[in-house]
Amino acid sequence: PTPGEGKTKIMYENELKVALKAAEEASKLLRQGFQEAEKEVKDKKTGHVADYVTKFDYAVQKAILDIITRHFPSHSLLSEEDRPIPNNSTYQWIIDPLDGTTNFSRGIPNFATSIALAHKKEVVLGVIALPYEKEIYWATKNNPTRLNGKRIRVSQAQKLRSALVGISMLRSVEAMQLGTKTFVKLIRASIKPRVFGAVAADLARLSSGKLDAIVFNHNKPWDIAAGMLLVKQAGGKVSSVKGQDLLRAEQLVASNAKLHPQILRLLRQ
Repeated sequence: PTPGEGKTKIMYENELKVALKAAEEASKLLRQGFQEAEKEVKDKKTGHVADYVTKFDYAVQKAILDIITRHFPSHSLLSEEDRPIPNNSTYQWIIDPLDGTTNFSRGIPNFATSIALAHKKEVVLGVIALPYEKEIYWATKNNPTRLNGKRIRVSQAQKLRSALVGISMLRSVEAMQLGTKTFVKLIRASIKPRVFGAVAADLARLSSGKLDAIVFNHNKPWDIAAGMLLVKQAGGKVSSVKGQDLLRAEQLVASNAKLHPQILRLLRQ
């Protein structure tokens, strides 16, 4: 995918080119790995529910970090499968090499790679690759979200009862408990929520109108940083249910904006 169309000025254009290159390399590696019949899975033993890792998480992470550090050696790095590298920089890359590891390991083609860049703690660039679909979503600050170079927007759904709502309720026991309560609230409101098992992929799909809203709980910055920017720059909205910092909130809602007040009202009951 090319960064832009016409003469539109792309903010953080050099960083975007590098992020897209990293996402393409990650996609290639994950498509190759997905074809392997046996994918050895290890429990990371973090105390979280089904917190697994494969050799592909590490291989993809290394490929992404190699590309980024080659071009921006002074930038800080935060990646799911490695220790943070806190260089003395106002820039920090936030990376999830493989979101949806369980799906990937079981041959379920719903997984993603997420790459975000924060500048002075503000997320200014987001790239999410869906390797199986050969889709790469991206957005930068003040530039609209694109899918394979083509501009996309959130859905126009206005009625919550007919909306397609995703929910992320994994990672920790606390998140499962909160997710279960949320699930019940949605069902009582005649909404049948979907649990897809890869919140980065959910956010990408929300930005293109395939989902109308998502409720996600106890997620880490690398799960959601890129996706939240995609949603915002596609005309959607992201906020915490309790007014907390977005990257550290207990529960977040992302939507096409039209549904946002209805969902927040429902969850706050």
